[in-house]
Amino acid sequence: MFEFKFKVTEKDYLDFNIFHYENNPINKKSTKIIYIVTFTIFAAIVANLVLTAEPEDTLFALIFGIVSLGVAIPVVLLIQKPFNKLFYRFNIYILKKSGKLPFDTDNSLKFADDDYTEVTPDTESKIKYSKIEKVLVSENAVYIFTSAMQAHIIPLSAFENEQQKEQFCAFINQKMTEGKNQP
Repeated sequence: MFEFKFKVTEKDYLDFNIFHYENNPINKKSTKIIYIVTFTIFAAIVANLVLTAEPEDTLFALIFGIVSLGVAIPVVLLIQKPFNKLFYRFNIYILKKSGKLPFDTDNSLKFADDDYTEVTPDTESKIKYSKIEKVLVSENAVYIFTSAMQAHIIPLSAFENEQQKEQFCAFINQKMTEGKNQP
């Protein structure tokens, strides 16, 4: 079977939160709504400028409005990811300042036939494969979700090589499928 001993860093936790945000269907939907609202507001401003402008200033108002839209939309698209990163970093800072991060830095995961065991400095938990909701792989880690908002983070550095990572992903996906099919 598989056994991994690894450290989860603040960067790993930050990467997980950003990955989760960007790949969550609800967040994708809300992001689309934000874009539509932003475009609608700017379009309304442009329409107001054009409609209330003096006849000789209509062309200027129209050009100004189109240029404003052309600048505003890319700015909104470009600031979202850095803003999210800043937001999560600030949350980690606040949690760290309070003395308790929402993750353990030293981790061990042991995968057996029927379940897997998570060992941290403070806990030891056996988890059935049926508890796994999904497994996602990012450019930085493998995430084993046990709920919509909680996952085990296995940094790619925990794997010996790409082949071991792929073997593990095949194994965990098979166990997850088998676990969901059991009564």
